[in-house]
Amino acid sequence: MKFLLTFITTITLATAPGFGQSVILWHDDAPKPGTLLRETTQIDLVKGVFSLNVNQQKLLGSANAMVREKIIRSYVSAMEQKIEVLDSARNFRFSFGSSNGVKSEPKDTAGHLLGKKLTGKKVGTHWVFTIAGKSEPDSAEASALKQFTGYCEAVDSLGLLYGTQPRKIGETWKPDISTLKKSIPEIDADLECKLEDVKQQEGDTVARIAVTGRLTASLGKDSSVQIAINSIIQRSLRDMVDLETVINGNFRYTGQFGKSGGEAEITAPVKLTRTVKIETH
Repeated sequence: MKFLLTFITTITLATAPGFGQSVILWHDDAPKPGTLLRETTQIDLVKGVFSLNVNQQKLLGSANAMVREKIIRSYVSAMEQKIEVLDSARNFRFSFGSSNGVKSEPKDTAGHLLGKKLTGKKVGTHWVFTIAGKSEPDSAEASALKQFTGYCEAVDSLGLLYGTQPRKIGETWKPDISTLKKSIPEIDADLECKLEDVKQQEGDTVARIAVTGRLTASLGKDSSVQIAINSIIQRSLRDMVDLETVINGNFRYTGQFGKSGGEAEITAPVKLTRTVKIETH
């Protein structure tokens, strides 16, 4: 009986997806023309502590924020993509001291690219996005386009964490972050990745990857962001796309705040969730 149980267990494990085998988690091939990605991203910063030094006075308060984006991204070719912004919202709430009154929750503010269609063209190693049918964006749109470009480059850079080396289930590694250090804004990191699982899912092979550590971004003018992260990523190995990303961490910002010119510090738990559904035409 013991031999039979051992035999069955061995056969079951040996035929499980990825058992004893290496898988490639990243390559630099662009998605095939006609590939369509439905992406939803939300960042929540909740119950943060906020301090602001203005005119030699220190103000203390609370900080909460939410950023949400929902887009459709379609690839025309390896060098061109089309974007449709279905949802774009922000909600920033800062309060100082205590209030005896009842405050209503502030409403979401629409992003400046909401409802717009964008064209992205690859120039060298970077994507350049423009608003379809508009030769010159206004200042708010130009700032939003810059932020959207940074978001896209950040998403692309996640793939670099995995490297091109074959990985086995249970393997851990320190990713090469040299490309991140050349990005804008400049990013430094101390991260560790682990391939936790590989499974078959709806005709695809999906890898579960854990990423832990810290990220630091220099924003200029003596401002910086530090994030300690603990993340889980579900990655399609067929399409080389992250299907689900969940990042929980601790956020710390130091630097200038708004038009006041004051020095601020914000610390808070932060959560990022991103989901992607793939359609191929």
